Amino acid sequence: MGRKLVVTDGAERDWRKIRQYTMERWGKTLWAVYGRAIEDRMEIVMQKPDRGKKHDDLPPDVLLTRAGHHFLVYRFDDKAVFILRILHECMDFGRHVR
Repeated sequence: MGRKLVVTDGAERDWRKIRQYTMERWGKTLWAVYGRAIEDRMEIVMQKPDRGKKHDDLPPDVLLTRAGHHFLVYRFDDKAVFILRILHECMDFGRHVR
C-alpha cells in the first residue's frame, strides 16, 4: 500500500489563493489546466517523494518540487506525504515554512 497524501491547512490556504488569483487573472480554463498540473505533481511526489530538492533556507527534512510557477513544499515518512505549503517561485521559502 502506498503513502497517503496529507494537505496541511497552510497548503489548503495557498491552493485557494492560487485558484482565486488564477481564475480572476486568466479565467477558469487556465485554472483547470494549472490546477491539474499541481495535482499531477502531487501524485508524482506521492510515488517518488525522495526526488524532491533540498533548500538551504528550509529544515533538512523538507523538500521542494516545482509545479509550474509554484513549488510544493513537503516532507514525508513511510506512511504519508505532507504537503506543507504551495509557494510561488518568487516567495521567500524560509519565511513561509517553519
